Amino acid sequence: MASSHKILGSLAVLAFVAACPSPTKGGTDGGSSSSGGSTSSGAASSTGGSSSGHGSTSGSSTSGSTSSGGSTSGSTSSTSGATTSSSTSGGTSSGAGSTTGGSTSGSGTSGATSGGSTSSGGTSGACAACAGTKDVAGNPTPDCDLAGHCVACVKNSECAGSDAGMPVCDTDPHDSYYGTCIGCLATSQCPAGSICNVEICDNQTADCRDGGTDCSSFGMKCDPQNGDCINCTQDSDCVSQMAASPFCDTLTGNCYACKGPSDCSYTAPGCFAGQCFNCNNSSDCAANEACVQGSCYCSGNSGCGMPAPACLGSDGGPNGSCGCSQSAQCGTGEVCDTVASVCTPSCVPDAGMCAANSQLCNTGSGLCVDCLTDSQCLDAGTGNYCSDAGSCVSCFGDSQCAALDAGTPYCSQGGSCVACDSYAQCPAATPGCDSLLNTCGSCSFNSDCPPGNGCVGDTYCAGLCGRPGAPTDGGCAPCNRNSECGDGGVCTSGACR
Repeated sequence: MASSHKILGSLAVLAFVAACPSPTKGGTDGGSSSSGGSTSSGAASSTGGSSSGHGSTSGSSTSGSTSSGGSTSGSTSSTSGATTSSSTSGGTSSGAGSTTGGSTSGSGTSGATSGGSTSSGGTSGACAACAGTKDVAGNPTPDCDLAGHCVACVKNSECAGSDAGMPVCDTDPHDSYYGTCIGCLATSQCPAGSICNVEICDNQTADCRDGGTDCSSFGMKCDPQNGDCINCTQDSDCVSQMAASPFCDTLTGNCYACKGPSDCSYTAPGCFAGQCFNCNNSSDCAANEACVQGSCYCSGNSGCGMPAPACLGSDGGPNGSCGCSQSAQCGTGEVCDTVASVCTPSCVPDAGMCAANSQLCNTGSGLCVDCLTDSQCLDAGTGNYCSDAGSCVSCFGDSQCAALDAGTPYCSQGGSCVACDSYAQCPAATPGCDSLLNTCGSCSFNSDCPPGNGCVGDTYCAGLCGRPGAPTDGGCAPCNRNSECGDGGVCTSGACR
């Protein structure tokens, strides 16, 4: 059985409240420390209009360009599966930050405590600022970490009396489950015969240390401490896998996107628990942005910057997203790529800027594109059609794919013929459609699986923990949000209640 951590890692993220004030100094343990240069994941390859006249297909989605929560005055924001990183993933926020209790401006206090110990930069333990706050599942988040985030726990003793199988507090600030009670962070915390696999004690996945799983066959490494397959042991491992998640979490062996908000672009703003487009309080956002229900929002253009200079959709409150909707919002010599909602240099035919990336200049849009006509795609062997976005694609509909290959009868949103594009297209014998691989019988996220099921270890579909019929031997899939539980159920610490 393939082990847990796929290239993207686990993007299933619990949501936390944003009611804690950020500290005035120090404390960056909660994943909000600034770390140098920004990796503008939102300003990815630009795409332009095409003269082919075919129906539009977004065949050129940009890495990290995400919708910040609401649609914005005429602009089109595209969501990326990276996510996460994260990916997000299927258009969902990777965000561990949804709130019930409002947002904070990020103004600092240092040490409003109720029984917790104070330190420069925040509090560690129960604090007055987090009293009464809850995550989206309705779970109390009474503790302030050192960076002022409201979390469910800061130490294992707070989890000892919680749900069975969740006795450990995740204190890894770069992990997506940070600040919640989990099954384990290390195999030493699991019963004999189990390994720690995506923060749960797993007795289904074979230990790679004794040859039970060949991690190299998945392009991964065997963790000598925990016996699961991991993505990385150093940052260079992550950079080679995906530019959007360049940092290695050496505790879990997963790649993560950010150490602080400066590592995230204005099109995927905010950094919390190692994920861009994510926040717990306003200290996780760029200057002049506010954290509201897990996402960083702008209230004016001062909260934005290139290549996404305009605050779109704001009515004066912190509910806008940074981007562009017209070239007038961009700098001299730039045009707005309305698919990506980012400004990019305008191209000039034969000037060489497009040719450097083996692209063509669309003089109508001023954007570098992969194609202008269908014949250019056919001649290059990169597709059958040129989309309106200027990308070569194999298809515009399922019928075109079925005629080409019965094994890949569906046309994906990116214009490729695939085995599946939804779990509904997979047979019961091989449940789940992996949204990263477009294959049946595997998964990367819970949304890849049929209702009532989730993804175990980013590998296979199984019943959601706590749901009727779910495995009770540790092989159930953790839930991520209440809606997955159905029938008014609530997702608590990875299990439906």
